[in-house]
Amino acid sequence: MGPWAVVVHNDDINTFDFVIRCLREIARLDSPVAVQKTMEIHQEGASAVAHSHREHAELICERLQSRGLTATCEPA
Repeated sequence: MGPWAVVVHNDDINTFDFVIRCLREIARLDSPVAVQKTMEIHQEGASAVAHSHREHAELICERLQSRGLTATCEPA
């Protein structure tokens, strides 16, 4: 049950501001890190936005998905 990563993938639907707000509210990232991760998602296609134990990572992933973001949970 090692660490798990929550990965958010780029899409053509959600705005930068919306993604930043979701990362701040759900993944509890501070504003500069949320902006950095959002740029990484846009430029690289995906970014690991959180690391935790499996159950907590899955919870974060589900909450991001419920907001319409494309997110996956995978072993880190």
